[in-house]
Amino acid sequence: MRKQRTAEEYILLSLSGILSLAILPFWFVRFAASEWTMTALDSFAIAIMMAAFAHVYVTGKTNLAGIVVSVSVMIIVWASVYVKGQGQLFWAYPALVATFFLVTLRLAAVIVSVFLVAMIPVVLLHADLVLGGAFYLTVIANSAAVYAFVYRMQEQQKLLSTLAIRDPLTGAGNRRAMEEKLVELVDLQNRRVSEVSLIFMDLDNFKAINDKFGHSEGDEVLVQLAKIVAERIRSTDTFYRYGGEEFVVLAENTNVTGVLKLAEELRTAVQACKILQLHHVSISSGCAQYQAGETGSEWVGRADAAMFQAKDEGRNLSRAA
Repeated sequence: MRKQRTAEEYILLSLSGILSLAILPFWFVRFAASEWTMTALDSFAIAIMMAAFAHVYVTGKTNLAGIVVSVSVMIIVWASVYVKGQGQLFWAYPALVATFFLVTLRLAAVIVSVFLVAMIPVVLLHADLVLGGAFYLTVIANSAAVYAFVYRMQEQQKLLSTLAIRDPLTGAGNRRAMEEKLVELVDLQNRRVSEVSLIFMDLDNFKAINDKFGHSEGDEVLVQLAKIVAERIRSTDTFYRYGGEEFVVLAENTNVTGVLKLAEELRTAVQACKILQLHHVSISSGCAQYQAGETGSEWVGRADAAMFQAKDEGRNLSRAA
């Protein structure tokens, strides 16, 4: 089953499809009028757009298609103005706007700058000084506005993406992000078996901390715990807040022996933290290595059961499923 398309895919598919349809009527008119140069340019434009559409639709890859479409559109606009005169100048505006959505902002700025320099002799050939000056002023103002809009939009997208997968209090991945990672790992195990394990950890007697010191102090305990875990796990490991005072560490290329050792390192690190020991904080952990054929929830369930075993045996312990 194909994953959902990205925003970049939708933008490229929409723009290439719309531009193909928009140019097509002009192709018929120019073909009927025997304007062969413009017919050839329109044919080239439609072919590029359709090829980009097909490439993105089939592969989902947008980087190369975006560059090809952006550069091709600029060449076509330049050639149209050169052949037909100043009446074609207005095509520069949608072309410039599209460029900022098709490629990175830095590359778009380069492409637009090169285009404007290349347009100087063409504009001087077909337009007087006043019209040429007005064209450049409006194009530069238009490009600056689009640049600012796209930059702001991308920053908002980054923020929303972070909020969608991060726990706002601890900075750990949230449960949704963990479930997506579990699906990815289980699917990977079905294709290529490797050792992957997880730790399910729970703070001991956390409710008592909230009841005695308040939720703000309880939140600070969770933040400190997350900081300890994040500093001690490997860059290839991932860390999630499962819910409340429960956390999960996913450790790739690690068997149950290795992940149990990591759980013990985390447990002793929590014990050694002076801030946490003001509230006598400890953690109980359950470890489980993935077993062929089980689902992500079954895998987590085994680790959860091992964690409850640690609770039953006195807390502040690590146990393996």
